[in-house]
Amino acid sequence: MQSPVTQSMLILVSVFIAALAGCSKTDSDLSPAVISGGSMEPALHGECVRSICSDCGFPVFRELEAAQRSYVCPNCGRSQDAPSQSQLSAQQVQIDATAEIHRWHIVAFERQRGSQDPPSTNGNEVSYKGVKRIVGFGDESISIREGDVFINGARLQKSLEQQKEMRILVYDSTFVPADDRLRHRNFRSNSRGWSVAGDKRPPATLIAETIPGIESDEGAELEYFHRRNFQHTGNADEAYPVEDFYIFNQLSSLRLNDVHDLYFELELRLGAETQVQLQINTGQRRLGLDLSREENFASVSTLRGETGRVDLSDADDVLVLEFSTIDAQLIVAVNGMIVLQNPDLDSAVDEYETNEREIPDAMLALSAGKGAVELNSLRIWRDVYYFDRVARGPTGQGSSAPVSEIQLEADEVYLLGDNVPVSIDSRHFASPLKRKQILGVVEWEKRGP
Repeated sequence: MQSPVTQSMLILVSVFIAALAGCSKTDSDLSPAVISGGSMEPALHGECVRSICSDCGFPVFRELEAAQRSYVCPNCGRSQDAPSQSQLSAQQVQIDATAEIHRWHIVAFERQRGSQDPPSTNGNEVSYKGVKRIVGFGDESISIREGDVFINGARLQKSLEQQKEMRILVYDSTFVPADDRLRHRNFRSNSRGWSVAGDKRPPATLIAETIPGIESDEGAELEYFHRRNFQHTGNADEAYPVEDFYIFNQLSSLRLNDVHDLYFELELRLGAETQVQLQINTGQRRLGLDLSREENFASVSTLRGETGRVDLSDADDVLVLEFSTIDAQLIVAVNGMIVLQNPDLDSAVDEYETNEREIPDAMLALSAGKGAVELNSLRIWRDVYYFDRVARGPTGQGSSAPVSEIQLEADEVYLLGDNVPVSIDSRHFASPLKRKQILGVVEWEKRGP
């Protein structure tokens, strides 16, 4: 029987991004490579198991070593004792040695093999090749606080496209449980105004619609509560904040952190003259958005007076609303077009006391002030939550203490893995990585929504 400390170290090694085959810059501009391990999950994966929830059909990717273990579906909460699953081979990628390197790119690198790296295939290789995401460049000061990366004292802010590449799905209403007890456990609606459909009628699997004539001030509200859908102690039906849980790391025991950097996507069917109010509670900040559709235009505004407008003349009555609080900024998009962007989220946050609005316990609340509305689907993602290198004790607990500020030299770079709890990266390297050790930019076929 392995001791907890030894077991944690073995798992840490087994999920680290290991050998990359044939990624020499001199071979060609595009060199094939094979990923091994899970430190870049969910973007990249080595050999792993793809399991399908027997109730809602939600797919999850897990460590190969966890294939015979039961798990709880992170989407619907159904326990999976004998999951339907298949083994996936290691992901194949391309390394572009000529591509210009930008921040947040996933890059391949080569460095001297360290004691924390997996053993070499032939036992005598002194170098080690891996892939990580580049976040810092020469002459920059790097620190990690509140789950985010800071450069020269300023919080790094990702673009909407960069957020989409790195976000981690935590809930998807289009995967509807067959069990009536699980089907609506995330939603609560009062008896006046909203009804939640229980079938799987197209085009979506969850439909909630307002009853015409019921105004929002009469209490017509639909609320979403986030559930802690994985193996844990406590009441599974209690509402929880989003946490930095990775279903892939099933065999690792790590402390979880609350994540307030969230990304929402709602598919709404709106009538020609419709108004919808949304209240968002990230667990740290609360804000409100007003969405209205008049003829061929949609408008979005905050209670602080910021307003954006988009032309819908070429769109049908289905509207996709996206809004993000990632990296302490507010970004709102309608049908893929950014209509609001505020780099200072705190300046957009509502003061509920001054506006005399009730602070919702729910993570998301919708109410219709005018017209009929259908909520076809709701998806919620979280951002990657960074913390200091894992200080593993007897129970495998990790440390979320801030990383002390690191000053890079002109020829140095700073790399981080997306699967933060198990990634060995610049937080652990004995010495900073040199720019010349970067082999190129990784190109891969993206998966999932």
